[in-house]
Amino acid sequence: MNSLISGSPVMETRNASAGAIVRDISLVLESGLVGLVGPNGSGKTTLLRALAGVAPHGGQILFNSEPVNVLHPLQRARLIAYLPQIVSVSWPVSSTDLVMLGRLPHGDGERATGREAVRQAMTATGIMHLANRQVDTLSGGERARVLLARALAVEAPVLIADEPIAALDPRYQIETMQLLRDISDSGKLVVAAIHDLALAARYCDRLLVMNSGTIAADGTPDDALNDECIETVFGLRQSGSDRFGPVWEHMDSA
Repeated sequence: MNSLISGSPVMETRNASAGAIVRDISLVLESGLVGLVGPNGSGKTTLLRALAGVAPHGGQILFNSEPVNVLHPLQRARLIAYLPQIVSVSWPVSSTDLVMLGRLPHGDGERATGREAVRQAMTATGIMHLANRQVDTLSGGERARVLLARALAVEAPVLIADEPIAALDPRYQIETMQLLRDISDSGKLVVAAIHDLALAARYCDRLLVMNSGTIAADGTPDDALNDECIETVFGLRQSGSDRFGPVWEHMDSA
C-alpha cells in the first residue's frame, strides 16, 4: 500500500479497451486536472469506469505501475475515488450520513479522522447547511454536490468524475470547476468528463478529446481544441465570439 501511494499518482493505460466502443487507448495520466470531452456516445463514461476499476477492460490499466484489476477492492477504493454520472438516491438518509459513506474504504467514519474528512468535504462543496437534510428531499443540483462531497471524503490521490457539473447552475459549475482545479493543484490527479468546452478549456491543464471510442486529440486546451478538431469531432465551426465566449454554429448551417 505505501509504495502505491508514495509520490504523485500516475495512471497509465496500455492498449486499453472497454465495452463495445473504447479501444486501443494508451495514455499516461499524472497529477493535474484532465478534462475528458467528446460528443455523446464517444466512450467517455466507459473509459472512466474502466479507469476507476469498476468495469471490465482489455489491455492494461495501471495505478503507479500496479494493475488496477488486481488490487483488493478496498485498496482500490482508497486510491481511486469515483463519482458516476447518474446516481439514484431514494432512501431517507441525511446528507452527512451519505458523505460519510466515502469513509467506508478507511473504516473510520465514526472516528475523528473520518469526521474531519467529512467536514472538510462538505465545507469544500458548500453543503454544510444541508447537513441534516434528507438526500431524497434535495434538488438535483444539491444532491450532485452531496455526491461530490462523498467522493472527496475518500481523500484518494485520484478522483474520477463523470460529468460532475451537469446538474449544477452556472454559479456552482464555476465553483466546482475551481474546486477540482484546487484539488489537482494539491498534487492529485483529477479526470473529469465535461460537456462545456469553454469551462473545460478554462480550468483544465490537459484535454482528452474522444471520438468513436478513441482519443482524437490530447494536449493543452489550446492544442486539443483546435479548429480542425472542433469541426471533425463536434461538427461545429466558430462563427465569432461574444461576452459569453466563442459562438459556435453547426457545420451544416455554415
